Amino acid sequence: MSRRAWVRQIMGMPISIHVRAGDVDSPLIARGVQAAFDIIDHADRLFSTYKQDSEVSRIRRGELDPVRPTRWSRRSSRCATKRVS
Repeated sequence: MSRRAWVRQIMGMPISIHVRAGDVDSPLIARGVQAAFDIIDHADRLFSTYKQDSEVSRIRRGELDPVRPTRWSRRSSRCATKRVS
């Protein structure tokens, strides 16, 4: 069994994904790793307090209605609410 790690700078820090499989260089693994990084990138674009064009920054400036968040924000909010209760 082979191992491989991918590292990207996201949210101002290194994010790593580690895979252990028979063929860590297969196209299927590459697509899965890229999809995972894409999700993290998307979350950063929405929730970053450092990026001026993020959804959170736009809400703070009053440019975006917090009552009408994107699908991702609604889903994240529901998940956070479930974890707290």
